Amino acid sequence: MVLQNHQHNRHNFISIILSALLFLAVQASITPTAAQSIIRDSEIEATLKTWLKPLLKSANMSEGDVRIILVASDQVNAFVAGGRNIFLYTGLILEPEMASEVIGVMAHELGHIEGGHLVRMRAELETASYQSMLAGILGIGIAALGGQPEIGSAIYSGGASAAGKQFLKHSRTQESAADQAALKYMESAGLSPKGLLSFMQKLEGQELISSQYQNEYMRTHPVTRDRVQAMRAGLGRSSYATKELPDKWQEDFLRMKAKIRAYTTPSQAMSIYVRQRDTVVGQYALAIIDYRQGRLGAAQEKMAALLVKEPSNPYFHEFNGQILREDQQIDAAIKSYTKAVNLAPEASLIRIDLAKALSEKAGRNNVKLLQDALDHLNRARQTERQTPSLYRLAATIYGRMGENGLAQLYLAEEAVLKGDMGEARMFARRAQAALREDDGETPKKESKITQGAWLRVQDILQYLDNKKDSK
Repeated sequence: MVLQNHQHNRHNFISIILSALLFLAVQASITPTAAQSIIRDSEIEATLKTWLKPLLKSANMSEGDVRIILVASDQVNAFVAGGRNIFLYTGLILEPEMASEVIGVMAHELGHIEGGHLVRMRAELETASYQSMLAGILGIGIAALGGQPEIGSAIYSGGASAAGKQFLKHSRTQESAADQAALKYMESAGLSPKGLLSFMQKLEGQELISSQYQNEYMRTHPVTRDRVQAMRAGLGRSSYATKELPDKWQEDFLRMKAKIRAYTTPSQAMSIYVRQRDTVVGQYALAIIDYRQGRLGAAQEKMAALLVKEPSNPYFHEFNGQILREDQQIDAAIKSYTKAVNLAPEASLIRIDLAKALSEKAGRNNVKLLQDALDHLNRARQTERQTPSLYRLAATIYGRMGENGLAQLYLAEEAVLKGDMGEARMFARRAQAALREDDGETPKKESKITQGAWLRVQDILQYLDNKKDSK
C-alpha cells in the first residue's frame, strides 16, 4: 500500500488499530446453532443499511456513525454496546412477518444510543473485537470454527449467562425514552411506527409470566402495558400511521429471512421453501440449500434461472461465484465475482472474495493477477480495515510475490486484530528485520511502500509495548 502522507499515517495508526480491534470478521461456514455468533453478508448488510439510512438522517447521524452487527442466534433480541453498535439477533429477523417490525426495533435501539443507554464495559473490552465484546457481555465461551466462506460469517459459540442478560437489561425509564425517540425518528423519516407497536404487542402478554420463560427481548427490554399504550398513542398521532413500506423493502426482508434459514437450518428450510419454488424467494432459498448440502450442480442451475430473471442483481452474481469457486470452476467464478463488483462497487466483502479467486488462479507465477487481487484488497480495506481474513490473504499474496517484509507485516496486523499479541510481536519483528537497512535502524529506501510499511511496523511494536506497560 502506498502511503501518501507518512507522518499523518504514523500518528493515526494506533487509533486505526484500536478501532480495528472492535471488529473481527473471519469468513467461515455457518453451522446450525443457537449460540451467539457474528455474521457477515453483503446482501443482508446492504438491506439493513438501506433501512437504517432514513432513521440516521432523522437522528442527525451520518451513515458511518452507527453499525449494525448481525448475531446468529435463534433468540429474539437486540442491544447496543461498545459505542454506536447495534447488535441485532437473527431470531429477531426470523420471528416477525413484516420488515416494519425490524425497522421499528432498529429505531428503538437508535433511541438508546441517543439517550446514552449504552452497555459500558471495562477498558479492554472497549477495544476488543465484536466477538470478544459479545463474549464479555454475555459470558459466552469463544471457539472459532473454520470452513468455507458461505454467508460470510464468523462463528463463535457458547451460551449466554444470566449475569450477561442482566447486564444488558434497560430500565423502564430508558425503554420509554427510547420508544419516544423511535417515534420521533420514524415520523421525521416518513415511516409508520405500526411495526414497532405490533412487535411490542406480541411481547406484552409475557409481562406477567416468570422471567425464565420470557422471550429474551422481554428480559432485556421490559415491555409494559404503559409502554404499549404510549406507543399506540404515538401511532395515533403519526402522519404516516397507515403508510406502507416500499414493496422492495418487504421483498428484501423475505429474501433475508430465506437466506438466513437456508444457511443455518437447510433441512428445516426445505420444508418451507419447497412450497414457494415458483417465487424468487423460494428459488433463492432452494439454491442455497442445494449448496449447503453439496448439490453444487443443482445450485448452479437454480442460480442460472434466477440470473435470467434478475441479471443486474449483484448478490445473485456473488453467490453464483461462490458456488463456482467451491466447484473449482475458478475462471467462471472470477467472471461472476467481477460482474458482482461492477454492479456493487462498494461491496467490499465481494471484492475480498474476488481477490481470493484471483489469487487461486494466479498461483505463484502470474504477477499481474496477484497485483489485481491486491488492488481489490486495497479497495476493500477502505471499509474493511477490521477484517483479519483480508490481512491473511494480503500476506499470502505478498509472500508469493517475494515481498517477505510486507507479508510478515500483514500477518502482524492480522494477529493484532485477533488479539494474539505474542504472534503480533513475532511477525512485527520479522517484518522489521526484512524491511530495514544493514544498520538495523532505518528502512530500506526502495519504494514508498517499503517506507510506509516500516512506519506501520514501528507503530505496531509501539502499540504492543504500550499495551504491555499498561498491564
